[in-house]
Amino acid sequence: SLLKATYADGNPLHERLIIDLPATGHTLALTGLPEILGRVITRGPIREALIEGQKFLNSSEYSSAWVVTLPEPLPVSESLELIEGLKRTRVPVGGVIVNRLRANPFSASEQQALQAWLRSGGDIPGFRLFSELEENQAALKRLVETVPLPLIKAPEVEGLTQSSVDIVHTLVHLFEQSLSNAAAGGGA
Repeated sequence: SLLKATYADGNPLHERLIIDLPATGHTLALTGLPEILGRVITRGPIREALIEGQKFLNSSEYSSAWVVTLPEPLPVSESLELIEGLKRTRVPVGGVIVNRLRANPFSASEQQALQAWLRSGGDIPGFRLFSELEENQAALKRLVETVPLPLIKAPEVEGLTQSSVDIVHTLVHLFEQSLSNAAAGGGA
């Protein structure tokens, strides 16, 4: 109904609709439901509504799923599973948003020195942060190498001092910039 709503002049009432779906299993159950019900309900107004709903759901002209993940091994694995499931249910996938991406304060040479120190049995303050950063980088690399989709990197925001509106505008700017880079073939 929201997708079909128009002004009196025929223009769409809503420019975009954003739907926040549940976890992977529930989302795939929802995206597969129209096809399953369509096999059972073969005619009538419910069947027509299913066909129309599936037209919106399965057409890149009308919809695009964006998978949101964290740069960690388990969330990345689940995101890859979700992307494959969405493809099976013929839902177009627009890209992936990697949320809470930490900035890496270490240069390449510092990282190499820290890795060598740790391999030699050394113990350093901040070891947990360093190993989490390495784990995040490995998960992000796996995602980039596996998924040929636009990737938007949303930085971790600590100590929120900006108003919510400013944060949203900043993130929208980052997303638009990432999409422009991806469209230009430069990745995100």
